[in-house]
Amino acid sequence: MILVGGRGEELSVLTAHRAMAAVPFGARYRLIDFALSNCVNSDFFDITILAQYFPISLLNHIGIGKAWDLDRKHTGLKLLQPIQTDTATNWYRGTADALARNLRQFQRHSYTLVLPGDLLYKMDFSRLLRQHKRRRAKLTIATATVAPEQAHRYGIVEVGENNRLTSFVEKPKQPSGSLASMAIYLFDTSFLIQRLDELPAGSHDIVHDLIIPAVDEGIVQQYRHDSYWEDVGRLGAYYRANMELLSTGNTLLRRDMENPIATPTDEMPPAKFGPYAQVRRSLVANGSIINGEVVNSIVSKGVYVEEGAVVRDSLLLGHTQIRSGAVVDRAIIDKWCEVGAGAMVGYGEVSRENERFPKLITNGLTLIGKANKIPEKMKIGRQVCLDTALEMASLPLNLPGGSSWGEFSI
Repeated sequence: MILVGGRGEELSVLTAHRAMAAVPFGARYRLIDFALSNCVNSDFFDITILAQYFPISLLNHIGIGKAWDLDRKHTGLKLLQPIQTDTATNWYRGTADALARNLRQFQRHSYTLVLPGDLLYKMDFSRLLRQHKRRRAKLTIATATVAPEQAHRYGIVEVGENNRLTSFVEKPKQPSGSLASMAIYLFDTSFLIQRLDELPAGSHDIVHDLIIPAVDEGIVQQYRHDSYWEDVGRLGAYYRANMELLSTGNTLLRRDMENPIATPTDEMPPAKFGPYAQVRRSLVANGSIINGEVVNSIVSKGVYVEEGAVVRDSLLLGHTQIRSGAVVDRAIIDKWCEVGAGAMVGYGEVSRENERFPKLITNGLTLIGKANKIPEKMKIGRQVCLDTALEMASLPLNLPGGSSWGEFSI
């Protein structure tokens, strides 16, 4: 059961029109690809995605699951949304409520694995299952170490004798450690159904209403994950995780025939590099044409960088065009955008924090929402945020650093 119902507000305009699990990553992937690929590589083939916010973005990407060999007759992949019934007419009220309203999807199985759909990691769930069986656990939680300064974003756990969790504090203001829950839960299905049936009225959250009480009873085991993982729920973490792919030591997307990260492929030609192209330390996806300079950047499918254009330290999502003489520096530009000739995105020094998202848009990063056509010679400062599909003609040609433009319905 993959839970992807949240809005992902901390990714700002990147989730204004798509589910968080459908956010692009690494030039050709989506975040959901990692959860699905880990399941299939572990021989888990009965998968249900519980979606709520902008499910069409996931449906368009996943299709019938063919890319993961999930287009099967009896098991395979299902994407479910809240529906109106005789007893329920509202949205999922929380993660536990989403599971409780879809019992029939997992009640016939002995074990149920509950996953988030937006983590970056590789994990063999069959090892998790073997440990769970060997220790006769009712609930096993995958844990991993996080940076101490980031611990307040996670559920922080403590582990005692016999590998049992002794404490679970969700997003503590003053964390006592740096061992975190990965929000990956393996249940005995009978135990999960029992606890869902026993939830008091108004209790809908899997962490506060189910996981923490089980930890307090001393019946929860940990499964330690010591390899790479990243929660990209914040814009800075998302940008950093993409840029880390350019490091020679990063193995997340390295070719692995036994445990590949699968994704649907588009019928697009290979990337093309013109006679004057300069590309250094970058990833460039298929269907892109590079005639200008691209340095330390991630270039997604169908991007066009004209001769004389410069892209540095940036993420260009699909089908974006960078015209001649334009400069894009330390920016994330969403799909179907155009940067006009001579325009500058990420201009000047970091002068002030973003006026609307001061804790999200930091470190000089500039964020351009989907389907924006930036006029010729426009200058966009550092830490600026543009909403999706703005009427650019109504904006000044010089957007000062730290400014935000648009209605921002996120």
